[in-house]
Amino acid sequence: MNYKVLSTLSMTESQFEAIKARLLPRIYDDRDDALAWCRDVNKIGGISWSIEADDGTFLSRRQICREIDLRASQLVGRPKKYG
Repeated sequence: MNYKVLSTLSMTESQFEAIKARLLPRIYDDRDDALAWCRDVNKIGGISWSIEADDGTFLSRRQICREIDLRASQLVGRPKKYG
């Protein structure tokens, strides 16, 4: 399964919505790698806006942050590759 991650440098949600269609998603074949990428983006001051899977499941910005907090120890050493 593929996981598409949309992330940007720090900006408002309205700015993100305005450019969302032009962003190139980062694609991962492992959900934990996608989450770890989001963790790294957030650490440097960026914003991980969403993770969308092929099956239609979707994590929002807040859900991503919550998942990273809950699973921090399981994400150590990831992502295995940088999209």
